[in-house]
Amino acid sequence: MNTKMKILVYRYGSICEPDVIQAFQSLGLTVLEEKTEITNKRLSSADRLLLVEAYLKTEQLLFVFSINFYPVLAEICHIYQTRYLCWTVDSPVPELFAKSLCHHTNHIFLFDRAQHQYFAPYNPEHIHYLPLASCTQRFDRVISTVTGSDRRAYSADISFVGSLYGEKNPVHQLNALPDYARGYMDALVFAQDIWL
Repeated sequence: MNTKMKILVYRYGSICEPDVIQAFQSLGLTVLEEKTEITNKRLSSADRLLLVEAYLKTEQLLFVFSINFYPVLAEICHIYQTRYLCWTVDSPVPELFAKSLCHHTNHIFLFDRAQHQYFAPYNPEHIHYLPLASCTQRFDRVISTVTGSDRRAYSADISFVGSLYGEKNPVHQLNALPDYARGYMDALVFAQDIWL
């Protein structure tokens, strides 16, 4: 096995990870997977650093990859002078405001063109625009089994596939507020909704 063709994919459980891993493997890359964060969502940045550093110490990696940008992964890869590649699939990604965005060891792929235009000047040679993608072979297999009536019922010229992240809205977690504070928060949310 050619060790220069070995990569590490840092996983947190994104639905995009399996397709990306399959794409890397189809290119002949040997994919190592760090999966601790899939089951341990309380992992600290220091823990992430140590997990990835263990691979960097023992493996000769072509690069480390993650879905979305992890500043701590950019830092440890920079220390070991190993390329760090990531592809954002969310917007916004507040982690992009980290100083480690500017490391020359990064190659950051942003799916959102406006996000790319904003961040590219901070590291012009290492921040790239790349729209979202998926495994077309897998979807072709699904589509080939769809009935004509289902195709008519679910076809559209334009569609949205994704999440609006309502489940991540911290306002919904404020159930224990006193009535006055809850009313105030509800009014703020309502005021934002009518202006959109």
